[in-house]
Amino acid sequence: MEIFGFGTIEILRFLHILIFVYWLGGDLGVYMAAGYVARRDLAFDERMRFLKLLMTLDMVPRYCLILMLPVGFQLATSLGYLDLSGVHMALIWIMAAAWLALVRTLHKQEKTTTGEKLRKLDMGIRYVVLGALLLAGGLGLTTGYPVAAPWLAIKLILFAGVMTLGLLLRRCVAKWMTGFRLLGEDKEKAEDLITEGRRTAAGYARLLWALLMIMGFLGVAKPMP
Repeated sequence: MEIFGFGTIEILRFLHILIFVYWLGGDLGVYMAAGYVARRDLAFDERMRFLKLLMTLDMVPRYCLILMLPVGFQLATSLGYLDLSGVHMALIWIMAAAWLALVRTLHKQEKTTTGEKLRKLDMGIRYVVLGALLLAGGLGLTTGYPVAAPWLAIKLILFAGVMTLGLLLRRCVAKWMTGFRLLGEDKEKAEDLITEGRRTAAGYARLLWALLMIMGFLGVAKPMP
């Protein structure tokens, strides 16, 4: 298939880079908004506006994480680095589309009974995908199957690490929300919770960025062929 003279591999590479850029950019926006959420000198309403902005911006990295999987797997398969059949790839695309729809619906149904059920389902999917990435990466490094290139196997393991950090960052957001609920009862304790959550989240975010940059380098340099 060609579009404007570009083949499938070129299109997939472009999409892969585009998703990577939006992922890092979205994460940076979340990081900056979080700094304002934690500022004690700002009015409560203003901090809540930044928290709402943070939650909206956070959807971009969540979408990118999901989209990176089918695009990355399709590109790796097309280049011969990953041993997946057409049926397997079709299933991956279908599952990614369903997961993306789930996350979008979850965002709209937040703070409802349905939203809570979807949140648990989303968390379950994340743990399954995380485990699958670790398994595929580990098998690739030790047996060369289903991942033929060691650098790609390492990328899958690092991707699992990124997902783990994303789960830890969610805990920080939960701590912020607890802090905001306590502002009217125990302001000092609430502010400490918000500040602690911000500090911990900043550390996780920097580590996540480092893993993403290493993954990007491995994809470009392709060492250990």
